[in-house]
Amino acid sequence: MLQNRKKLRVSLLVGFLSLLLLGSIGWFALFEYSTRWLKTEVERGIADLKQKGYDISYSSLTFQGHPLSIKAIVQRPHLKDPLGVFDWQGQELNISMKPWNWYRIEVALPHDQKIFIPQNTSIPLEILSLEGAHGMLTLTQQGRLDEASFIVDYLRFLTKDTPQPIFLQALSLKAKNLSHPLDLYLSVASDIKGMEAFFNGTPSSQPFVFSLDATLAGFQGKTLPRSYAEWRDGGGVLDVKLLKLMWPPITMTAEGTVTFDKDMYPLGSFSSRIIGYQEALTHLVETGCVKKKNASMVSFVLDMMSRVDGAGSKHLTVPITLQDRKVSVGAIPLWKME
Repeated sequence: MLQNRKKLRVSLLVGFLSLLLLGSIGWFALFEYSTRWLKTEVERGIADLKQKGYDISYSSLTFQGHPLSIKAIVQRPHLKDPLGVFDWQGQELNISMKPWNWYRIEVALPHDQKIFIPQNTSIPLEILSLEGAHGMLTLTQQGRLDEASFIVDYLRFLTKDTPQPIFLQALSLKAKNLSHPLDLYLSVASDIKGMEAFFNGTPSSQPFVFSLDATLAGFQGKTLPRSYAEWRDGGGVLDVKLLKLMWPPITMTAEGTVTFDKDMYPLGSFSSRIIGYQEALTHLVETGCVKKKNASMVSFVLDMMSRVDGAGSKHLTVPITLQDRKVSVGAIPLWKME
């Protein structure tokens, strides 16, 4: 009887060790398979971008993790698009995926990232600096990028390596239809910090909140445009479904379209709804951002067009235009773009 028990124990031990061995082999086989799949997808994505004219490179590509979560670590990635819209030079890029959801990929940019801006536009900036960026990418069944969503802790603007006083905090960005870029949908929201520098140093305890929902539309060309000018000349516009600016006491919501003029300055028109404009104009005059004469003219026109709501607050619907490097409210030019 005792001998039979010993044989049973030995059999159970051998069976357990065999299962453990098989499980380990299966575990590492799954890890190897997942790693090869992710590597193939990364290489396929790079090849697809290069075929579309992107300049892309990196110094090394390594893999970490376990079968339930695979991470690809890309050192010193570099990406430049064919239109010259951006030139990204990063320190590190982490790409993670789960084997049960091949087409959703997590992305993290753990270090400072630099995006160089072309200097042939009216934007007087040279570099965008991103800190704390992470997000999610969604691929089509063919492996093409279709959706992207990102959260960025800080987005700073640099000119000649000097940070500008205005920066973005808690920036969220979502893009859809990336596999059909001429129908691209964008959703952006952020807190804008440092606005007191723009208004001659007058501080504000209220956050300046910006949000945008827009879609690219109108381009009639049969192939992707190779420049902003080609996109504009082909009828391309940014169809703004909702633009919201909120900096108490003023809140503005608007919808309209934007493109570029011949000198690559913004050209567009909006229908807007503004609340708190009287207090805002007073503040702009006090800080020297708007001349008192111009503010009085704008206030007079807006008062005639405004309505009083149930709470006794004035609000108005008024056209806003961007033309000839000027931002105009109604027929009154309010601000000239330098």
